[in-house]
Amino acid sequence: MLLTYPRRSWKIRLPYILKSWKGHFREAGRRIGILLSWTMILLAVRLKVMSVQLPVFTKFDNPAAAAETPTRQLTFNFLIALNSWLLLCPADLCCDWTMGSVPLILSWNDPRNLGTLTVYVILCAILWNIFWVDDTRSRILLMVSRLC
Repeated sequence: MLLTYPRRSWKIRLPYILKSWKGHFREAGRRIGILLSWTMILLAVRLKVMSVQLPVFTKFDNPAAAAETPTRQLTFNFLIALNSWLLLCPADLCCDWTMGSVPLILSWNDPRNLGTLTVYVILCAILWNIFWVDDTRSRILLMVSRLC
């Protein structure tokens, strides 16, 4: 036997739900409007300060961006591992990471690639636990990932 709800119950409940959420929608719209207004104001001030020009970066500022193809990808992926490590163990913080403070990874044989691989394996394991393991831990990880 197929259970169905009478159509009349949906007609009664829907206006009640919309009426109860009406104040929440108004408040959310107001907050979004304020955020968009401040975003536009700050963007206009930034464009005014920069004389409507994009910043120009040199090889000195970001050597990885000016490197050749395999070196660029290996170094940028290592930066994910480096920043993950600094998030967990902030012992070697620096206010300016330019001037070659992070040496380029020139080949696949560089041992720093193991750090990059480790970070990606850990991220894949976390995603596996979130989406395919059905227990309390995966629900907690899913809730934490929604906050990030």
